[in-house]
Amino acid sequence: MMLLTEESMSWHTSFHIGGAADYYAKVSDVDDLAQAMFFAGTRGIPVFVLGNGSNILVSDKGIRGMVIENRLQNVCISPDGQVRAASGVPLAGLARFASRHGLAGLEWAAGIPGTLGGAIVANAGAFGSCIGNVLIWAGVLSEECTELVLCKEDLGFGYRTSIFKASEARNEPAIILEAELVLQPAPQAAVETRLKEFAARRRQTQPAGPNAGSIFKNPPGDYAGRLIEAAGLKGYRIGDAQISPKHADFMVNRGNARASDVAGLIDLTRVQVKDRFGIWLDLEIELVGEWH
Repeated sequence: MMLLTEESMSWHTSFHIGGAADYYAKVSDVDDLAQAMFFAGTRGIPVFVLGNGSNILVSDKGIRGMVIENRLQNVCISPDGQVRAASGVPLAGLARFASRHGLAGLEWAAGIPGTLGGAIVANAGAFGSCIGNVLIWAGVLSEECTELVLCKEDLGFGYRTSIFKASEARNEPAIILEAELVLQPAPQAAVETRLKEFAARRRQTQPAGPNAGSIFKNPPGDYAGRLIEAAGLKGYRIGDAQISPKHADFMVNRGNARASDVAGLIDLTRVQVKDRFGIWLDLEIELVGEWH
């Protein structure tokens, strides 16, 4: 386990924003993870598990407690022909792995920057599919460092949520270790073609540069991006944070944005959309760290 102190989170998030974490541990196997959990537990400090840092906004004041960067990376084809992967594996890389082995069902994940573990926590999805549709089971490490296996029905999947969201809110971390996905055999060339098509669609519709993905969940029957654009906010800036001119449900760091700038845009957007359309936008990203 590599343990750092006062580590700037701006180096570890796709937004390139965030203050320092009190402790920062990089773990590459379950023993490292258990050691980090023991360190935090004996000191009574909270734990936040980080994947690729792609769906979070970290406070300018940083994170009190320990951040554990999940680098568990094993991937294999299970004995029953399905993909079994560690939670730190990048989701887009896992989609490419599946395509190379002629397994269909993850093509929608091409270009998604998060890890498998983060995708399970948020039930990540795109193009009408989500990780909950293909998951068979997930192995987790409980707060007491006991390894458990949870089947899909135990995970409380909903639109961009799971039981892990609730455990984070209660500061009762159950850390995802690995998962097995049910995918379908298909001609390799066809799977790879479909994967490339999804990746191209993401590049065409979503901004490049430092961002955290979709900021808001789509409300029932509508799209957050459409509402924000209709409210006249596309391209609006606070400091170096900007509502993307390319896709209004994305906010981009134009170079030196602070978390407070992004938070200001979030508040403004919610108020304007509520005033214009009577809809309160729920966050898809997670606000992490010392916000109050």
